[in-house]
Amino acid sequence: MKPMNEQQDMLLVRYLNGELDEMEETTLNQWLQESDENRQLFMEIKKTWETISAFEKMKTINEKQAFHKISHRLFDDNRQKILRTLRKIAAVLFLPLLIVSAWYYLTEQNKSRLLSSVYQTIHTPAGMRSSLVLADGTKVWLNSGSSIRYPVYPGSSRKADIEGEVFFEVKKDESRPFIVSAGDVKIEVTGTSFNCKAYPDDQTISTVLVEGSVKIGHGGTNDIRMQPGELVEYSKADRNLVRTVTDPEKHIAWKSGKLVFRDDPMDEVIEKLERWYNIDIQVVDKQILQYAYTATFENETLDQVLSFLELSAPISYIIGERERHPDGTFGRQTIKIYKKNGN
Repeated sequence: MKPMNEQQDMLLVRYLNGELDEMEETTLNQWLQESDENRQLFMEIKKTWETISAFEKMKTINEKQAFHKISHRLFDDNRQKILRTLRKIAAVLFLPLLIVSAWYYLTEQNKSRLLSSVYQTIHTPAGMRSSLVLADGTKVWLNSGSSIRYPVYPGSSRKADIEGEVFFEVKKDESRPFIVSAGDVKIEVTGTSFNCKAYPDDQTISTVLVEGSVKIGHGGTNDIRMQPGELVEYSKADRNLVRTVTDPEKHIAWKSGKLVFRDDPMDEVIEKLERWYNIDIQVVDKQILQYAYTATFENETLDQVLSFLELSAPISYIIGERERHPDGTFGRQTIKIYKKNGN
């Protein structure tokens, strides 16, 4: 078989690209009629092209067998003419080859691995609350100033990283535990409702179990298996886990729009109010921090909450003006709390 000349090379390129006119088609047919070897070479190149350009039907192709078949044809010593020809049409082949490569990495067997590395982060601004449903059906509520980072497609493992306060209703799946990371603490569940509070500036990370069962720990050997109605607090200072019994409703009422205090120390009350209303509270008389407070608020304004606080505790308050920044935005409102005279 005589080597293909430049004209024949270009005829093959134009044929594979569907660009032949009548005269070129006649010339190609004449070349094909010259010998069986010409026809065999033509068929080999055509089959190779069709294998590559069949990306629209790739789900019916066994990629390993296809690769073996193509590589055998390309690199067999007796078929070097095919390789030489394909080099000349590399520019034409490039786009289908690129699409085939992209398809390979998006097949079902690779989709989980690839998509599980794509994360979504949701952040709830201070003074607001939000909720969402993850891909596996797990429901999530985010309190003020909280965030969650999770894989868009969970694949074989379900997990989330959180900051702030988050309530989970985890979709039950015994074969795929759900792992929540909150700072140094890891919580492992399969189908459970629980609340985790892990604000970066807090000294503790607290978890309250509503129903189900969770295992909580911080990488050590003292992991705790929690039961419903229990509160586990992790101290960031000494890295200890402490378990107590609590009323879960007090800790999860926020997701229903309620602020619940049950004989809580005033510093905790102030902390919740600051996050709930996105304000700064300055305690002028530190004796106020010795007080405890009990109340339930639902949909009350800040003025209403402060007025009730003033009536039920020996304090008074002054609401400061919002500071206006050079860009026209306003800073957080400042509330100053004083101890009432004579108390």
